[in-house]
Amino acid sequence: MTEAEMTALRAKFVAALRAHDWSYQYADDHTAYHAGKESLEALHKMRAQLPDSTALWNAYAPVGHKLVT
Repeated sequence: MTEAEMTALRAKFVAALRAHDWSYQYADDHTAYHAGKESLEALHKMRAQLPDSTALWNAYAPVGHKLVT
């Protein structure tokens, strides 16, 4: 992956982290729950491609969702 592609993926990852509904598990609406679950799966896929993803994740995740390194 080129540096430009990494930069674009990093920006997409940060935007997705900021937009993610971190409390989707508590949604009464099945649609909201499903959307949150899909969003989390997409975040994990992007995270696997970025070497600095744990630091980015922890910068945007609320308490209780941070990753332990």
